[in-house]
Amino acid sequence: MSSSEPSQSSGSVGGEVSRYRGQSTLVSVLVGAVAAVVASVVLGPLAAIVGGAVAAYLFGGDRSDGLRVGAYAGAVSAVPLVGVAGLVVLGVGLFGVVGAAGGVGMGPGMGMGLGVAGFLLVVLLILLVGLVVSTGLGALGGYLTAVILEE
Repeated sequence: MSSSEPSQSSGSVGGEVSRYRGQSTLVSVLVGAVAAVVASVVLGPLAAIVGGAVAAYLFGGDRSDGLRVGAYAGAVSAVPLVGVAGLVVLGVGLFGVVGAAGGVGMGPGMGMGLGVAGFLLVVLLILLVGLVVSTGLGALGGYLTAVILEE
């Protein structure tokens, strides 16, 4: 090995950081996503930062790699979190729709109308915002970790 080739074996703190730390993108993203889901019990939506940081640390690389892997981890961690929140909101909303369809407390001619479509649009927007926020916070955690690792 010549002196111009980068070392792939050094991964110690304070030493040269290896390019991939031995982890593939998929493994790094999945471990980061699991860390975010576990941390969400305490940190709530900010847990995506932790997930992105874990993924970027495992993956190594430069700032763009940290940003990319952190964003992936944030997006993957959003799937179960946003999915559960979406089911709760959908369940609560369906009780309202069933009440409206059954005429409970409603006058004549007041049915579901655009209420269902509007409700589903709001649910979709909430899920989309949750995905975007989680992806962005994961990217932030990945980027900050890459910056720290470069120092």
